[in-house]
Amino acid sequence: MWNPFRGGASKASDASKREPSGSSGRPLQLIKCDSQGKFVLDEEAVHILRSIHGPVAVVAVSGRARQGKSFILNQIAGCGGGHGFEVGPTHRPCTKGLWMWSSPIPCHNQDGSEYSLILLDTEGIDAYDQTGQYSTQIFSLAVLLSSLFVYNQMGGIDEAALDRLSLVTEMTKHIRARSNEEATAGELGKCSPSFLWLLRDFYLDLSEDGAEITAQDYLETALRPVAGAAPGAKAKNSIRTSIRTLFPERDCIALVRPMTDEKKLQKLGSVDPSELRPEFREGLSHLLSQIFSKAQPKQIGGAILSGSLLAGLAGMYTSAINEGAVPTIATAWQSVCEAECRRALEMGEAAYSRTFKACKVEDESSLEAAHQRALAAATKAFEECAVGDKEVHRAYEERLQQTVTRHLERSRERVRAEATARALELLASMSARLQQAARLETTTFESLAQAVQREAAQFKSSAQAHGRWEKLCDFLCSTAVELFVDLSKREASSAQAERHALETKVVASEHSVRNVESEMARLKESSTERARAAQAEIDQLKLKAADLGRVQVQLQKVQQAAGNAETQTHSLRSELASAERREAEAKDKGKELQRALEGKNAQLAAAEEKLSAFQMKHAAADRSAQSDIGTLQEQLRKSAAIEQSKQKSLEAKDLELKQVNTEKERAIAARNALQAELLQAKENAAALSKQKEVNMAALSQELEEEKRRALQQLQVAEASNESLRTEVQALQSQLEAVSRQSADPVAVEDDTPTIPEVQRVTEKSRPRSPMQDTVQQEAGHASKKGKAVHSENEVENTLTKKQVAEKMTVAELKRLLTEQGMGEAVWALKNAKKKDLVALYEKLPNVAGS
Repeated sequence: MWNPFRGGASKASDASKREPSGSSGRPLQLIKCDSQGKFVLDEEAVHILRSIHGPVAVVAVSGRARQGKSFILNQIAGCGGGHGFEVGPTHRPCTKGLWMWSSPIPCHNQDGSEYSLILLDTEGIDAYDQTGQYSTQIFSLAVLLSSLFVYNQMGGIDEAALDRLSLVTEMTKHIRARSNEEATAGELGKCSPSFLWLLRDFYLDLSEDGAEITAQDYLETALRPVAGAAPGAKAKNSIRTSIRTLFPERDCIALVRPMTDEKKLQKLGSVDPSELRPEFREGLSHLLSQIFSKAQPKQIGGAILSGSLLAGLAGMYTSAINEGAVPTIATAWQSVCEAECRRALEMGEAAYSRTFKACKVEDESSLEAAHQRALAAATKAFEECAVGDKEVHRAYEERLQQTVTRHLERSRERVRAEATARALELLASMSARLQQAARLETTTFESLAQAVQREAAQFKSSAQAHGRWEKLCDFLCSTAVELFVDLSKREASSAQAERHALETKVVASEHSVRNVESEMARLKESSTERARAAQAEIDQLKLKAADLGRVQVQLQKVQQAAGNAETQTHSLRSELASAERREAEAKDKGKELQRALEGKNAQLAAAEEKLSAFQMKHAAADRSAQSDIGTLQEQLRKSAAIEQSKQKSLEAKDLELKQVNTEKERAIAARNALQAELLQAKENAAALSKQKEVNMAALSQELEEEKRRALQQLQVAEASNESLRTEVQALQSQLEAVSRQSADPVAVEDDTPTIPEVQRVTEKSRPRSPMQDTVQQEAGHASKKGKAVHSENEVENTLTKKQVAEKMTVAELKRLLTEQGMGEAVWALKNAKKKDLVALYEKLPNVAGS
């Protein structure tokens, strides 16, 4: 494979930044014609175009079939050896429809910006198996899709070559720049690509008036208007004007014949580069350099097209052609912009959803941060794909904003709901822990307050719900207060029970003291009685001391009883002392119980004071919460009003959208009706055309019949003229005799006919026609000359026929030719000139009149 950019011409260095990356591709049919005559886009080719995200430049090569368009494209793509576009040696065309190279060629502008070059190969515009309309449609699609249009042609630019480009004139009838204007080449020229006329096998010398000119000068000279006002000149100038106005930016390059071997020329794509003529290789290198230089990114309305936009435009143009409509560049571009904006909207929504899901959202602050990151990603994705004017761009951007705003609101409601659920779970677990702590016997107001503070601090650090402070306040105003109230009630109940127990113990102690006192009184009384009894016995023993033995015995008994009594007395004294000690201990314990009871009463009073203070705080907090709740309720009412207004706005927009859809359906129905009327009008026009042909045939037959009758009448008149010619000659002889005898007036009879009388006789005896009337009027005028004419005729006898005829007037020639039986020839000449009449006169045989 030969690459002209890898050695050879010096001009190749200009395109070094646009060198093709290689031949790793294949031809794909971008647009083809199906069995029903409709244009269809190839899905694989469209997929490849949509995968090109940057700017694209499009080079389309068009021209007559079998003249090497595919060879040029293969050189641009850097392909050869049967790996590129098909190049065939036969007369049958290789390319049908529009083909593209599957691998875009990466290129760089001088400013370093990158773009991709797309190559298009078109079907020959004059292939034997296509119609004129099909050629125009293929030609139009190639012009509409390309940024550089290369017209490939064999030989020089002549009238035949310009006639083959009459498709340009036809193209202006099939394309419009805008929907509200007529199709003109000048308006289309603003949207047309650069034009390069490539002359193949060029053998002419590029010179004018002895000076060398460029190929572009040669093109401009060929496009100059042709002088003259004839219909042919107008048609030629129409083609030239269409080319100049449709392609304001144009150039021309000429290539010499590659080689002289015809057999190798049929397989030019596989010929070794060294076998090609050096002039051809240098010219081809220059051609490729110019193509890469002129092939700039495709633009419409100032917007640079990407591969996706190019695919969309191709779809819009083919759809318009398939529907029988005129492709409108502005309308197609608007539709493509809307389609790309819809795709940009989808990509923006997908980018937002993808980025939002990747973020960890736990509370409203992280939700807002995730929303901002996702919104930035969505805006970036939208801006990368969205195209079109500001109104379309702004409309779809607003739709994207509405979508992400709805997503944010739904996410905020979900986060709030989840946070509220977590907060409620925290509050429920906190309530359970506080209730469990409050049920402990060792719990006091201080320990319970500390537990409430710890739980509130933990809730503040854990809960992120919207309105968490209100929920915490509600919890403290309800659950915590109830816990303190229950604890105060339990403390009061415990204090009451302890007081009751102490009172019971005091009553029991007092009863025990009374029992001890009564027992001591009984013991004292019993001891006193025993002492009295012992004293009475001692006294009795003393009184009975007389009887010693008995007294001693009794004394011993008394002593023994006294010892027992003393022992009992000692025991009673010990018991009395023990009772006294128990009484003192009971009194001390009663005093301690009394002091404990007084302490509990003091604690109960302090608890009641704390309870009263806490109830006052609760009432203040309740009033503050009620105020906050009222404020929140007012905000909720305002939010509800706003939501109701939004809902009404959405309903109005839905109603407007329904009305738009209804109007759209009506427009579609009207369009269908118009199409039906157009079809009926075409049928009526066809019928009228047929009727016109029938009428023309009938009229032609009538004209032929009238012509035949006129010829018959003319033949009858000629026969009549022949019979009268003899009479006229006789009359002329008589006139000559009268002239000779003019010296003798007596010899002339009064009834001799004069020249006017002869003419009147002749006129009355022949059928007349408009031409003959004219001839006779002029002949009557000539007859007034009388003898002067007669004398001139005598002089003319010595001259040639041509000299005689040239001396006669047009009227005289007409009269004489009519008299000699050539009236039909004179009539056929209509606006006859004198030289035509002279020519007829020369054909006459020698007659007396001449």
